Amino acid sequence: MKPKLPTEEQELFALAGWLDAVVGPYGWCHVSNESKRPTRERTKKDGRVVRYCPQGARLKRMGLKPGFPDVLIFKEPRLPKPAWRFAFGADPCGVAIEMKRIGGAKPDSEQELWLAELRKLGWLTYVCYGADAAILWLEYLGYNKR
Repeated sequence: MKPKLPTEEQELFALAGWLDAVVGPYGWCHVSNESKRPTRERTKKDGRVVRYCPQGARLKRMGLKPGFPDVLIFKEPRLPKPAWRFAFGADPCGVAIEMKRIGGAKPDSEQELWLAELRKLGWLTYVCYGADAAILWLEYLGYNKR
């Protein structure tokens, strides 16, 4: 029997604990875009039944954007400045991670667009398949336990 792989939510739980310990609770955040929201049904005048999500519509009006990365880190990594210029060409504005479960799907087109736009703005972006991959990449960037 194959071992059951962790869900994306479980991977985010693990990464969140690590980030709180390393970056601190005010140096990063998770943007909760992925939760399932309750839907309702409405019968139109022509008799068709349509489903809609009042909470989703409200969140969109407040600015929630589809495809936005799961994790944003605002604290600068601890690599020395010359290493940044050598590796990336400039100092980064922040770090954005799109989290996927191990063996999960590739990012969709909206997620890819967000990552590309953030890179243009000077953010380091990465798609991580599992918390271990995310932690390994962040350690490479100089985030280490205190």
